[in-house]
Amino acid sequence: MGGCNLFYNPDTCIPLTSLGFLSPDAKCYSFDHRANGYSRGEGFGILVLKRLSDAIDAGDTIRAVIRSTVANQDGRSPGITQPTKHAQVAATRQAYEQAGLDPSVTRYFEAHGTGTPIGDPIEASAITEVFSQLRSEEEPLYVGAVKSNIGHLEGAAGIAGLIKAVLCLESGIIPQNVWFEKANPRIPAKWNLKFPITATPWPSKGLRRASINSFGYGGSNAHVVMDDALNCLNMHGLHGKLRTSKTPRNELLHGLGLENGHKNGQTMKNGTEGFTNGDEDSSEARASNGQIMKNGTEGFTNGDEKSSAARSNNGTVMVTKPRIFVLSAFDESGIERLAKAYYDHLLSKNNKITDEDGYLDDLSYTLACKRTAFTWRTSVVAASHSSLIEGLDRPITPMRSNPNARLAFIFTGQGAQWYAMGRELLIYPVFQESLYTASHYLQELGCPWSLMGKSSYVIHGRSFG
Repeated sequence: MGGCNLFYNPDTCIPLTSLGFLSPDAKCYSFDHRANGYSRGEGFGILVLKRLSDAIDAGDTIRAVIRSTVANQDGRSPGITQPTKHAQVAATRQAYEQAGLDPSVTRYFEAHGTGTPIGDPIEASAITEVFSQLRSEEEPLYVGAVKSNIGHLEGAAGIAGLIKAVLCLESGIIPQNVWFEKANPRIPAKWNLKFPITATPWPSKGLRRASINSFGYGGSNAHVVMDDALNCLNMHGLHGKLRTSKTPRNELLHGLGLENGHKNGQTMKNGTEGFTNGDEDSSEARASNGQIMKNGTEGFTNGDEKSSAARSNNGTVMVTKPRIFVLSAFDESGIERLAKAYYDHLLSKNNKITDEDGYLDDLSYTLACKRTAFTWRTSVVAASHSSLIEGLDRPITPMRSNPNARLAFIFTGQGAQWYAMGRELLIYPVFQESLYTASHYLQELGCPWSLMGKSSYVIHGRSFG
């Protein structure tokens, strides 16, 4: 799932400026008393969505868990550009009710917050309608808007808000709203909303839950509820690869780099963390096979005949195992270039890797599962950093793979269609089979028409229509 926004010419800015949409200060004063329009921003955002069970099975790093999503429309409103409170309230309530979620757990709300004098108070009022009775002056609902930081990304605005919320849940830190001085006068203090002006630790222990709003020109509203991955998985008795910090990351509060690590030792100097959702307060880390190692590296049983002992740079004895490192390139000579690039990179890492076992696991997994499999390939088997360097330095013979490619047809959905398009493709059994299956399924659901229209076709002995 993704969004993008780029400015190619002034055609959009000119009418927006004429209509008074844009801030003359080129800033989004989200929920501030100086709100005077929004500032446009450019950017791209991508989120990889998977079923939780699929992500756990694949060993993917789970950044957050989406608990509920809702989209609706304002319908008739005072104007095409003016949002309505009732539709926003309805979307938020539906999101919690349909998933059976408790809104009192939510302590952070990532708002649409464009920085307009009309839209901001309406959104704040809608937030209040759902949450204010559950909050107090001492325990307010924190409200942020990423637009104050990066501007309104328009087509990518919703993705930007989601990414920010994921990082908040993961780190336990709520960033400040840039430019905020004091609340819009139409947002009273009794609503129990707090707009952070400094980086703020998550205000409650245990499960972190966040709400995210995103609105579209013309009255579209979307609402998402997300939980932090660590506590959500623990609540359901699940285990997965995570980066969630159990306690707020102090280095983010104090502006320090990750190289200083957590107090509990869970963050390595290369910025990676303990990867399982065990107790982060412990200096132990649990390996995928259940073995615990005090130095936080992944352990392997001594019964593995192919395992060998190795000593890390800090002197800790740990167990290593052979891994396969796959190299793939578009052309034959590209394999040699790729091997040289990794050779140079690994040489530069000498005496700098604190968790060699974890580093090699990650590199092997990434090369095998997270890189495009091109036609020309080779592989190196190595059990340590030094043996991998040696393997990459030896002559490598690229091999041309046989991908056994299959044909797929993709229709854009962007208006380049015409009546009966694709009919000629019915001569291909795979195409006719897919249409036949889809048509049969739709009719089982009560669809009164056939994908084949009113005409009948008989192809390879099968009747269509």
